[in-house]
Amino acid sequence: MNTRMWEHPVTAIQISSLRSWGYVEVPCISKTLICGDTGLGAMAEIDTIVNTLIGTIEDTGT
Repeated sequence: MNTRMWEHPVTAIQISSLRSWGYVEVPCISKTLICGDTGLGAMAEIDTIVNTLIGTIEDTGT
């Protein structure tokens, strides 16, 4: 995702809605994006995603 897309107000509303419905966010990270810009919008590292998933499963007892 491009930084401008991530920082768009509609994206913030959508993320807020998802959180309010119980979804767990793995935040994007800042790095050089495919468009050449550097900033927020890149997918989190795999370890971060997996650890978040494991923690969420453990927290919910699923």
